[in-house]
Amino acid sequence: MFFRVGAAMEIWQSNLVQVTSSIDAIVPSDNSEVINAGCELSYSRFIFLRAGYKSIFRDESEEGLTLDWFAIAVLRCDRLGSRLWFRRFRIV
Repeated sequence: MFFRVGAAMEIWQSNLVQVTSSIDAIVPSDNSEVINAGCELSYSRFIFLRAGYKSIFRDESEEGLTLDWFAIAVLRCDRLGSRLWFRRFRIV
């Protein structure tokens, strides 16, 4: 059993760029407390850049800093409608 609480907010927003930040805390009954924090930059709701740190304050954690980016694009339109393709690349 564990207790989890988190929050997210838009730090900055314009017509093309949006920056979102989030943080959550987890208090498990059988392990040490953990805090996860992250930030996402969105350009035109098409390209997304994410960075975060997982398992802050956990001793001997194998998790940590993560960087991630992906793009969403409509590649083809035909009589059946649009097909949405999702590409995701991760840098560890």
